[in-house]
Amino acid sequence: MKILIVDDKRESLYLLEQMLATSGYEVLAATHGVEALETLSTQSCNLIISDILMPVMDGFQLCRHIKKHDELRAIPFIFYTATYTDKKDEEFALSLGADCFIRKPSEPEELLRHIKDITDNMQSDPNNKAHASSCALKETEVLKLYNERLINRLEKKLVELEQETKERKRGETRQSELLRMLEASLNELYVFHFESLKFIEGNSGARENLGYSIEELSRLTPLDLMIEFSPDSFDKLLRPIRTGEEKRIQFTTIHRRKNGTLYPVEVYLERSTSESLPAFMAIVLDITERKHAEEAFRQTEQKLHQLQKMEALGTLSAGIAHDFNNILGAILGYTELALIKIFPNGDVYQNLQQVLKAGNRAKELVAHILTFSRQVDQQRIPTELHFVVKEALDLLRATLPSTITIQQSLSTQPGVVLADPTQIHQVLMNLCTNAEHAMRENGGILEVSLDHVEISRHQESMPPELKPGLYHRLSISDTGNGIPPKIQNRIFEPFFTTKRMGEGTGMGLSVVHGIIANHEGAITVESTLGKGTRFDIYFPQTNEVIESEIEVSPPTQPKQGCILFVDDEEPLTQLGQKMLQQLGYEAVVRTNSLEALRVFRNDPFHYDVVITDQTMPNLTGDALARELLSIRPELPIILCTGFSYTMTPEKATAMGIRAFLMKPILSHELAQTIQRVLG
Repeated sequence: MKILIVDDKRESLYLLEQMLATSGYEVLAATHGVEALETLSTQSCNLIISDILMPVMDGFQLCRHIKKHDELRAIPFIFYTATYTDKKDEEFALSLGADCFIRKPSEPEELLRHIKDITDNMQSDPNNKAHASSCALKETEVLKLYNERLINRLEKKLVELEQETKERKRGETRQSELLRMLEASLNELYVFHFESLKFIEGNSGARENLGYSIEELSRLTPLDLMIEFSPDSFDKLLRPIRTGEEKRIQFTTIHRRKNGTLYPVEVYLERSTSESLPAFMAIVLDITERKHAEEAFRQTEQKLHQLQKMEALGTLSAGIAHDFNNILGAILGYTELALIKIFPNGDVYQNLQQVLKAGNRAKELVAHILTFSRQVDQQRIPTELHFVVKEALDLLRATLPSTITIQQSLSTQPGVVLADPTQIHQVLMNLCTNAEHAMRENGGILEVSLDHVEISRHQESMPPELKPGLYHRLSISDTGNGIPPKIQNRIFEPFFTTKRMGEGTGMGLSVVHGIIANHEGAITVESTLGKGTRFDIYFPQTNEVIESEIEVSPPTQPKQGCILFVDDEEPLTQLGQKMLQQLGYEAVVRTNSLEALRVFRNDPFHYDVVITDQTMPNLTGDALARELLSIRPELPIILCTGFSYTMTPEKATAMGIRAFLMKPILSHELAQTIQRVLG
C-alpha cells in the first residue's frame, strides 16, 4: 500500500509519516493540493489522506479534482482535519466523493482502522473500483504496457515464422506473416534493417499517416522522417540497443510526412530477438492531441498563476488603502486650510491648487484600485476628454526617453462623455506605454489626437458594436515595429503578451478593452510590420452637463454646535479640529475610542454630532456608535473609513448611523454632510 498524505503543516506531515511507515505503509507527502497533483503525475498511490485548509489548493478543491479525473477518481480519499467541525462540512466532503471524514484530534488507531477497512474492501472485491484504480497508470504508461505486449506478440510470431520456413519459402513467408501482424496494430509501426536502416516493412497506419506507399517507404530510412536527428545523433541513440545495454528505448521526435507537414511522435524502439530478422521494430504514437492538451494545461497554469497574482494585488491594495487614505486626508485637508488663508491670485495659491488637484487624483486612483480588486463598476460622470488627455500627456512626457517625440492634436470643441476620468487616464497611459515599448530601441513618434466623428447606420468601416450617433475619437499611434498579423486578433485576450518575462503580465490591453466596453465604446487597431500601430477609441457623447467644481472658501456665516471628533491618528484629529473650527463649530477631539465614550457619557447632550473613524483599537467605529446610540438613540453619527472589509453604507444605515464617508474627506464634503445629518 502506498499512501499520499497532504497537509501544509510540517509537524502533522511528520507525525502521519512516522505512524503510517511504522504500520508498514509506503508514504508520499505533499503540502498542498497542487503539489499533490504534481506527485500523482509521476507516481501512483492507493490512498489519499488530506487536510482541508491549505494554501494554493485546499482539500475540497483537491478532492473535487481527483474525483473528476478519469484515471484518479477511484483512489480512496480520506479527510483528516481539525479545521472544520460542522456537520455540513462533513456532508459537503462526502458529496465530493470522499470515502471518510475524520476530525482531529483522534487516536491513531481510529485512522489506521479506517485505512484497514478500505484496504480490506479493495482486496476482498477484485471488481471494486477502488482496487482497480489503485493501479491506475498514466496514459503514457498504458501505451507503454500496450506496446510491450504488442512487441512480445511480434517476437512470438517471429519464432513461429522461423518454424514455418522449413515448409515454405523463407523470405515470402516472413514478409507475409510480418505484414499480417503489423496490419493488426492500430498504431503506426515499421521495421527497419539493423545495419542499413532501410525500411523493411510498415503497417497501414504508418503508410497512411506518412503518405508513402510500401515501395516508397522501402527506399527510405528513419532519418528521412525524423527531422531532429543527424546520422551521428541517430547512431548514438541506437548504440545502447545495438550493444545490448538497453532492451528498449523511448523518445519523442518530429515526423515529416510526404507532403511536408510535421507532427510530434513518441517512439518505442526495440531490437528484434530473432536471428533471422536483424532489424529494429518501432512503434510510433502520434502525440499531437497530447501536445495540444499539455499546451492547454500549461496556459491554464500560467493563467492561474496570473490570477493568483491579481488576487494578491487586490488583497494588498485593500490592505494599504486605509493607511494611504489617512495620509491623503492630511495632505488634502491641510492644503484646503492653507488655501483659505492665501490671496487667490498669488503664486503660492496656484501651487497649492496643483497640490490639491494631484491629491484628488490620488484619491480617485485609490478608489479605482479598490473598485478593481472588488470587481464592481466605478461611477461615471460627465467629463471633457481633452482635459483628461492633456493631463495624462503632461505626466507622460517626463517619463518617455528623449528619442521619442510626442505629437498631439486635441480638439477643444465642446463635447462631453460619460466617463470615469481615472479609468480614461489609465487607458491612455497603458496604450502610450505600449507604444513606448515598441519604439524603445530605435525611437520614433508617438502621436495622440482627439476629434469628433458621427457614425451613421450604414458605415461599414466602423466597429459594429457602436450605435449611430456622435462620438469622441481618441487615437494613439506609434512608428514602432508593428504587430504581426497572426496575433492581432489575440492582443485583447487576458494574459496574452509578446513581452519577455518580467516586462508585462498580458493584462494591460484586456483591461483597456474592458474599460472601453463598460463606457459603451469601442476600440480598433491597425498595424503594419515595420511601420507602426494605431489604436482608435470611440466614446459616445452625452447631453449631461458637467457640474461646476466646488471652490474652497471660508464659511459665509459661523455655525453653531459642538462636534465630538474621534480618530486614532493624531494628525487627523488635529486636522479635523481645525476644519471644524474653520466651519464655525466647537470641536472636541479624542484619539482613543474608549476615552471618547467616557467623555460622551459624562455629558451626552453636549454634543450635536459625533464623527468617528471605523478602524480603531479598543472599540471600532461601529462598536462605538452602538454604545453611543444606546445612550442617546437620536444622536447624529458620521462614520468615516479609508477602507473596511466589514462595514458598508448599507450596514451603517441599518444600525442607525446617519452618514458614511470615505476618506480622505474634503472640507466642503464635511460641511455638507454635517448640515445634512443635522437636518
